[in-house]
This record gives sequence, C-alpha cells and structure tokens, in this order.
Amino acid sequence: MNLKQLHRLVKEQLKLASIENQNEARVIVEVATGQEFTNLTSDNIVSDEIVNLTLALVDKRKSGYPLQYIATTWSFMDFELSVGPGVLIPRPETETTAKVAIDCLKNVVNPNVIDLCSGTGAIAIAIRRAYIVQTITALEKYDEAFSYLRKNSQNYDINIVKADVFGYESLLVDNSLDLIVSNPPYVSKQEYVTLERELYFEPKYALSDEADGLTFYRYISNAYRSKLKQQAYLVFEVASQRANDVKGILKSLSYGKIEIISDEYGMDRVVVAQKMD
Repeated sequence: MNLKQLHRLVKEQLKLASIENQNEARVIVEVATGQEFTNLTSDNIVSDEIVNLTLALVDKRKSGYPLQYIATTWSFMDFELSVGPGVLIPRPETETTAKVAIDCLKNVVNPNVIDLCSGTGAIAIAIRRAYIVQTITALEKYDEAFSYLRKNSQNYDINIVKADVFGYESLLVDNSLDLIVSNPPYVSKQEYVTLERELYFEPKYALSDEADGLTFYRYISNAYRSKLKQQAYLVFEVASQRANDVKGILKSLSYGKIEIISDEYGMDRVVVAQKMD
C-alpha cells in the first residue's frame, strides 16, 4: 500500500463513522507516518507496521477519542500547544476570550495579569506574545494539566503556579492586578451527562463544577475583587446560556461596564467587567 492509498483508506474508514472532515484523515496519516501532508498523494510504499498503526489510530478516533490528543499538538491563534489526556483542549471560542483579554490591556503599561484555571496555558501565552507584561501568572491545580502548562510555557516568561483557585487569592496583594482572566469549568452537573462523547475523554474537572455551572464565577468575582486595581478588568469565558447569569453576579458585586461578547459563531462567549470603586 502506498501513501496515497493509505490516505484514501483512512478517509473511507472515518466516513463510515460519519467523520467526513478531510483534515482528520490528514492528521491521522501524518501522525502515523511522520510524513507531511504534501507527501500524502505520493506512491511511496508504507510498511505493514505503519498501516496497522494508522488503522489503530482510526479505530481510536472512531471511538470518540479527540483528534487533538492523537495529534499531540494543536494550533491556537498563531502558535502551537502540546495537548493530551488530562488537559482541556483549547477551542476557537477560547481564542475569543484571549483576544478580549489582550484588548483590555491595550492602554496599560507593564500590566500585571493572572490567568486562573490556565490548563494548557493558551490564554496566558497569547497575552504574553501580544504584550510586554510586567508579570503574568498562570494558575493550574491539577497535575496532568500542569505538566502541559509547564511544557507549553517553557519558552515564555510566565510565572506558572500549581495551586487551587479557591484560596490562592490570599497570597495576592490588594489592588495589584490589571487583569484577571479565566476559562473556568462551567458545565453544570445536569448538563455534563448530555455532552458529546468526545468530551468525556477530556478531564471532567476542567469541564464541570459539578454544581450549577456558576461556582467559579461567584468565587472569583467576589474573592479576587480586592486584588484588582481601580478600573482593572475581569474577563470570563462563559457558556452562552449562562452569560446573563454571570453578568448578574458581576452586577451584584458592583462591577461596572459589564459587557457580553459573542464568539465567531455568534454565541455569547465572554463576559468582561471593570472594578469601578
């Protein structure tokens, strides 16, 4: 079997599982063969070992295993991130969150920033790449996710901290932060059982608060409020159906200039507010 035939076989197998995105076949064959996409139409013969590995990856994907985990790296904005079991996969909607956070800092000189529930470090790295930041801290609690945060941030000047959001605020100085950004677990306990099967391969702790989906918003908005400078920003990624609930939490705590921002799909995705007193 040559590369061209192998690529065709993978597309056919994925189609049987109703996976018709041709990019998926390309990624799987590239991973299995180590060949660039431009070579996938060649007549180069591949070994039985490579064929078997490719088909094993196809079976894995057909089971719902995320393509991003198979690839082991994935693009986010204009850079690559290492991803794998134990860490939330960065998605296009989180690019919206990162862009909003970056925009909030456009008039701030040497800002001091913290990214809570950082996961892969996607948002923190995006901010660091966009600005000369005085200090940017990426906070992550869980061992598996923290290992990816460490790996992804090693080429950037980011302060990575393994700690729990619930309580870490006691180590921060009041009126010290220009921006708090967070993409916290926001799937409710009831919603979690209805998710697409692919999501069950990702860590539950990164997806769900196992309550009403608002636990982290309530806590961060309240406990971290005093750590923000006057007119500093708080940026949350949210579930679209919960944007107004998060807005209400922020309003009840006297945040000002609260805005809901849509992602590229037109879904309410980010809530941004400022500390105004």
